[in-house]
Parts: sequence; structure tokens; C-alpha cells
Amino acid sequence: MIWIRTGTVWGPASPQPVLEEKGLERLIAENPEFLPLAGSPRLFVLGRQVTLGTGAADIVAVESTGRPVIIEVKLARNSEERRTIVAQTLDYASSLHGYSIKELEDGPLFWHLANKGGSIIEAVQSQDKEVDKESFESSMEGYLERGAFRLVFAFDEPPRRALERLVSYLDAITIDELTIDLVALRLRRYDINGVEVASPKRIIPGVREYQLKASSKRARSQRSEAIESEGADDFKRYLEGVSDAEREGYEPLIAWAEEIASLPNVHILSRTYKTGNASLIPKIRADDTRLVLIWKAGKRPSMELRWEALERLAPNSIEAIEAAIVTERLESYSTTIHEFTSEVLEALTAAYKEATGYQDEQP
Repeated sequence: MIWIRTGTVWGPASPQPVLEEKGLERLIAENPEFLPLAGSPRLFVLGRQVTLGTGAADIVAVESTGRPVIIEVKLARNSEERRTIVAQTLDYASSLHGYSIKELEDGPLFWHLANKGGSIIEAVQSQDKEVDKESFESSMEGYLERGAFRLVFAFDEPPRRALERLVSYLDAITIDELTIDLVALRLRRYDINGVEVASPKRIIPGVREYQLKASSKRARSQRSEAIESEGADDFKRYLEGVSDAEREGYEPLIAWAEEIASLPNVHILSRTYKTGNASLIPKIRADDTRLVLIWKAGKRPSMELRWEALERLAPNSIEAIEAAIVTERLESYSTTIHEFTSEVLEALTAAYKEATGYQDEQP
């Protein structure tokens, strides 16, 4: 509620709702910080009405971590909202999956980046010069390769409960690679002495978290674009095709992952992609959760830390991890790091031990 004083009398201002879909889309594109997203990531908008798949995504953005974001905007009163917004957004995500940064810049984003420097990193650095080019692009290539995106469904009012159930289900079965936000921005415009005021509110704080069932575990492992195998052997074979200098950077990480796999209730998977990249994933057997992901998509070794999983399974280890990593923790779903000191690996080892309930033997 906005209150204004006329003379000596206070009274509520009379709001006008934002009714036009394009107006709401433009407001979000110009002010992405309005979106109350899980993890509070910083967003950089790359384009509006970006051609992807069989249509045009309302807004395509990227997080400061390099994670691509697709935002679809709808009015809640739209009777077709449940059927269209989910299908449209998944179509856009499937189209984006597998692009390289260069292909994006030369293809769907070409005209959108024309007045932003011509490249994604220039568009990002024009708003935040502290973003490191090599780390950002390496992370983004990995997200594009894996199809690990953030999907945002934005409404002007709370949508139907049926849509919340559908989005919650999608979020549960795709928890490894997709972050899905369902938000309602109840915007009201007030004309106060010629100044327009927008009052956004988060009506739906986020979709519910579900425990994954065994059937969803199997479904998530059946990926048409990747082949999974137990152990680190396939990841090692993949690295045989890179230079000795690159391979040396991965050797401590492989040794660490194999040590983690010796813990009870932990195993590691190699995942190789048809496009040529690969990842190594230490997982908790009990619920198939990964706290970290090691992957090769650029020239530098990369590790993605999954904060949601760490906070859920190893909360007592987070302070030591944050103290050890070179990159300051970002308030987001994940953080990608490229520096692996002994302190980092020791802190992550402690996290896996905490997550599995493992106790070191006392001397």
C-alpha cells in the first residue's frame, strides 16, 4: 500500500494495474532485479523476443555465473497460460541446448547484441567490469553443453494452482540441470506528483522441493545427448585427447574424486557428450545427489558447487568451503570455480563425509 498526504489528510493512493503483457515484459527486461528468484542471482539481459525453436522467447538473459536464463511473461487471466507457457519455454530450452557461445552470438542473439558490443561477454562487462571473461565463458559453455538453464515463468498475478503443481513436478524431476522459478509480480502503478511508482511483490516464493523417486532417477540418467558410465575411466580416456598441460590440471581433481568414491554411499560417474565434452560427477548413492560437478568444456579445469545440495546435506561444511574458495560465493544456485587448493578439496571432502554420515576413525 502506498499512502500519500493531501494537505493534512493521509489516504491510500489509487493504483492502476499493469495489464499489458508487453508492458510487463518490457518492465522486467529493463529491471531484471525486480524478479525475486531463488538464490538472488544477478541477471544480465541479452535480448527480447529472441528466436529459439518454433517461436521467440520473451527474454533471454544470463547470470553472472554464466548460467543462461529464459524468461516467459504471461498474464494470469490468460486461459491458455498453463498449456502454453510451459510448452513454449521447454521448446526454447531444448533449442538453446547444445549451442556454443559463438553460435549464439552469430545466430539467435546477433541483432540483439549489435548495440551491446557484439558479444555476450561485452554485454555483461558493460554492466559489471568485474566479471572475468575466461571464467565466465568457460562456465557458460558448460551450461550450454549440459542444458543447465534457469527457466522463469513470470505472471502479473498468482497463476492457477494447476500450473504450480506442473512446474513443481518439472523442477523435481530435472533438479540436476534446471532451476525453475514460478513468480508473480503484482505490479501497481501510482501517479504521485507525476512520478510513476511500481510495487513488485513475490506472491509465490518458489516451487516446492520434492524427494526424488527411483523412477525419476532412472529417467534423468537416460539422456539422449550423453553417455554415463561408472567410475572415472571414460573421463580419463576423454582427457587423452587434450594437451599434457591441460591434462595435468585435471589429475588432482580425478584423484580427489576417486578418493571420495571410496567413502561408503558415494560413487562417481563419467558423462561424455556427443559434442565432445565430458564431466565427472561424485554422487551420493542414497538419493543420487551431487554436491559438485567436475567438467571439461574449455581449457581450464572447472568445478561447479551446488549450494542447494550442500545446504541440505552438508550445512556444517559450508563455512569452510566459502573460506577456501578463491571465488567469492555468489548468492545463486551454484558457483563455478577454477582454482583447487588443498584447502578447497579438504573442505569438499568434509562435505561429502558429512552428507553420508561418515566418521573418521579416532586414533
